[in-house]
Amino acid sequence: MYPPGPPFPPPRRKKRTWLWVSLGAVGLVVFALGAFGVQRLVDSVPSSPRLFNSDDVAVGECIQVSVRDGYLDAERVSCRIKEFHLVVADKVVNEPDCGPEYSRYWFVNARPGTSLVLCVAQVYQQGRCYYEPSAVGGTSLAEIREIDCDKPVLKPGATNFRVDTKISRKPTCDPGQGQYYVPKPTPAGYCISLLE
Repeated sequence: MYPPGPPFPPPRRKKRTWLWVSLGAVGLVVFALGAFGVQRLVDSVPSSPRLFNSDDVAVGECIQVSVRDGYLDAERVSCRIKEFHLVVADKVVNEPDCGPEYSRYWFVNARPGTSLVLCVAQVYQQGRCYYEPSAVGGTSLAEIREIDCDKPVLKPGATNFRVDTKISRKPTCDPGQGQYYVPKPTPAGYCISLLE
């Protein structure tokens, strides 16, 4: 047998504090980047285009109107589209405050006192033809549409017309032409000819 050897000190435990601090710092950075990425993703998802009250759309934004369950339904669209649409010219408390050149859109299902009336202007394109019904209330705003210039809609009292000129000021139209001018949100003037 061998005699016992000299006493050895116990193995020294390595302190790994720097490792835990480093992992914690990396974890915080990853968490912050993840939260930033999620926030950017949420911000990039467009809100619903459907309008539920006047707060959902700003003056100068454009909308298209359709009929849903017997009521008018509006949704936000790009003002650059060439299809027929409306532009929000103003928001008022009382319908008559819109003025005669604007149509009115109000939110039937909004709580009383929580939504303003939208004053909207039709946006037409030069060289295209349109149909407007004779009625002005109910769902008639959704019936305005672009038509084939060679096929006017034959309904009593309806108006079928071609947009001959579109300018960004009050128009000076030739005799025999009608005109439509809206000063807000940006001036737009149209000279139109009725279709036979």
